[in-house]
Amino acid sequence: MKLTKALLYSLSLVFSSFSAFSFSLKGVVLDEKNEPLPFASIFVKSTSLGTTSNSQGEFLISLQPGKYEVVFRYLGYESVTKTIEIKNNDVVENVSLKPSVILLADAVVGKSKEDPASTIMRKTIGMSVFHYKELLSFDYKTYLKGSLKVLEVPFLIKKAMEKEFFKKGQLYVFENVGQVSFRAPNSFSQRIIGTKDNLPPNLKGNISFNAGKYEIYSPNNAISPVTRKGAKNYRYEYLGYFMDNEQVINKIKVIPKNKLVGYSGVMNIVDDTWYIHSYDFTSIETESTNHTKAIFQPVDGIWFINNLNLNSKIDYMGLELEMKAVVSYKDLKFKKDPRYASVKPEIVDEKLFKEAADLPKASKVSKKLNLAQLKDIGKELQKEDFQDLKKQNRAYVSKNTTYKVDSLAGKKDSLFWEAERQVPLTLVELKGFEQADSIYLANFDKINAKVKKDSLQKVAPNKFKIKHLVGGNMYQYLKQSDTLSSYYKYQLRAISLVKDTRFNAVEGYDIGLPGLAFRHNYTADKSFNVDLKPYYSISRNKLNGQVGAWVVLPNSNLSFSVGRRVVQFNENNPVNTLVNEVFALLGNQHLAKFYEKNFVNMAYQIKPSPKWQFGTAASFTQRNLMDNIVNQGYIKNTSFFEPNNFGGVIGAKSGNSALIKWSNTVAFSPKAMYAYYNGKKRIEKVFSPRFEMTNTFYFNDSFFGNIELKGQQQFRIRSADLSARVNVGTFYGSGPQYFFDYKHFDGNLLWVNSHNSFRNLDYYAYSTNKSYAQYFLELKPEKLLLSQFVALRKKGISEYLIHNYLKTPEISHIEFGYGLGFLNRTVAMEVVSSINNRTYDKTSLRLTLPLSTRRFQ
Repeated sequence: MKLTKALLYSLSLVFSSFSAFSFSLKGVVLDEKNEPLPFASIFVKSTSLGTTSNSQGEFLISLQPGKYEVVFRYLGYESVTKTIEIKNNDVVENVSLKPSVILLADAVVGKSKEDPASTIMRKTIGMSVFHYKELLSFDYKTYLKGSLKVLEVPFLIKKAMEKEFFKKGQLYVFENVGQVSFRAPNSFSQRIIGTKDNLPPNLKGNISFNAGKYEIYSPNNAISPVTRKGAKNYRYEYLGYFMDNEQVINKIKVIPKNKLVGYSGVMNIVDDTWYIHSYDFTSIETESTNHTKAIFQPVDGIWFINNLNLNSKIDYMGLELEMKAVVSYKDLKFKKDPRYASVKPEIVDEKLFKEAADLPKASKVSKKLNLAQLKDIGKELQKEDFQDLKKQNRAYVSKNTTYKVDSLAGKKDSLFWEAERQVPLTLVELKGFEQADSIYLANFDKINAKVKKDSLQKVAPNKFKIKHLVGGNMYQYLKQSDTLSSYYKYQLRAISLVKDTRFNAVEGYDIGLPGLAFRHNYTADKSFNVDLKPYYSISRNKLNGQVGAWVVLPNSNLSFSVGRRVVQFNENNPVNTLVNEVFALLGNQHLAKFYEKNFVNMAYQIKPSPKWQFGTAASFTQRNLMDNIVNQGYIKNTSFFEPNNFGGVIGAKSGNSALIKWSNTVAFSPKAMYAYYNGKKRIEKVFSPRFEMTNTFYFNDSFFGNIELKGQQQFRIRSADLSARVNVGTFYGSGPQYFFDYKHFDGNLLWVNSHNSFRNLDYYAYSTNKSYAQYFLELKPEKLLLSQFVALRKKGISEYLIHNYLKTPEISHIEFGYGLGFLNRTVAMEVVSSINNRTYDKTSLRLTLPLSTRRFQ
């Protein structure tokens, strides 16, 4: 569920009065003790009409005169079907449901003594891909109703929340009506046509539930208990069966192998067709506990979700919230894909019955299949899908999502809500609206002033102000629309003076000068750009900077830049600019090494598909060595800055040099896919994994080259996240002669660290002009030592382990470390031990801060 900001609108508090053009069926759904059953499902057979009872068991549905069969269902209770006749008046019908009678099946389980749930789940998992792909299209209307309550507010943000008109203990109520559409294979749209809430101004406007196709069946869902990817995370127990409309429903207990991965609870499976009938799940995360109930309804042979009940309790870093919501569906229309929808076999489990492995050669129309045959048919159909999409140039699009809120969605009158409100408001919810409305009226001027201020902040003002020189600003002109995307035709950005205002020993004090960046957007993903970034070195009385221009196209870009800058020898900037300044000025410790370069760069990059990327870049650079012109910081004592040299690296030439460099790169991301959101394209899963190869030619006093391979991957190992980076390379030809061109590694010698590479490695002592290999591993378990305690995890405390390695002809450097993260890893303390050439080096304490390698990006 997501909350998106919008402008404040007038809240109309009108409770539903019944339409004169139709009549209503209303009543209360009760249990065997005459207690109300909250969020029961009500479905009108042979129609697309349905509703859900509210938290008091009350329901209301508008019907034209006629005779209807209405089905009342609730998790754990026997369904009841009633014949209701609507004449010329409203009908009140209270319905009592009885608990389901759970029976134990006299199941034949072959020679196996395993739990009967195993074969039931194997069949359900085998059919899941067919259930997921059995529809070519569907359309339905959703009604979402929910509430949000602030239970506790941490002291640090209490005043800020009060300024936003958040009131502790106040019940915030929201509801909306959405029109949902799906078109195979992956086009999904949601349009909010009516919305109403009593949320504070900064959240007011639209609350939506991502009501997609039943993703629990998706083959890519790695936490679903009914998919091949997700099943490895669970154990299953058979609890028996019950009857529902003459169908056998198997009751399965779902037990996660790790409580922090996936769901626990009960799932009901329809025998023979292996659809989900309903489920009652709980999922536990660090910051929340979520309870979800879902009921599916058979429509033309397909069990489609009918209602969804959500309850989340959030407790993180002192903020406690409770959110409840119910989603009801109606007006369902769909078109089947006969290739998948026609696969309705009798499934024989060959793991129980050996003879099932010898069934005749099967096809999708076979009446009897074993699990292996079912899997093969599914793979064959998916292969056909991929080939069809490939011909249409759509094979590498993971999803195409559009989300839109109608301009008049927040101004619907009572007649609209009479017709569309599928779950009646309770007295408590009505009171919540009334209380919040009274708060609004009492603070009318303050709220409107805040809304006006917030709305102005959302649009960067085009009027120039002196403060823009310090903080920067974007000036935008001529708003355009390109299908669903919006953009400004012209953008002019004032670049902050702070960006290049800095200090270092070789330049002294630099001050940033007003910089400008201009962009001409031809479409949402096609533009021409140019920027100017000057700065002035006061101590050297020298003007530096650069000017650049680049063209961005949907799948490629071309860039050019020219200028003069002072940079670190390792242009990854292992010594953060701000850290270097603080340690130099306050501690007389200056570890960064700099040189001046005059340069001309050109680069071209193309992405013919989301998986492949090719790039070429050429540059001419004149490199000039520099000496310190400042020897001490503010604190004058006997210590001085280290010289800006390397003490004569063996084999490396000293002095200035010119260089021509030409690099060619190819990168491959096997899982990367295009995704569209409101018509705008982006690439997903670029770095999981990613492989890259770069070949660079160098021309100065001699010719040499470098070939480098990089790999990156992120893994999920049960409840732990493992990230890995590897980089190997070698020089060929004559090899680098100047230290400028050596391979430098991202080291660290300070107790404050700002990157995630080596923690205990000298910045340049092990730079090499030969072969090298390095890797970085970080393992973040959900629970380790302190993070075993839920209360600490909820305070934003996490733990992780690191292991780094560097191998060159000169050094074998190994690091092992433990990190303790605070404020959701914003800040971390690390203890890191290192070994050099099989000899213990040192153990260090590091404070890791969220600082970029440059002051501003």
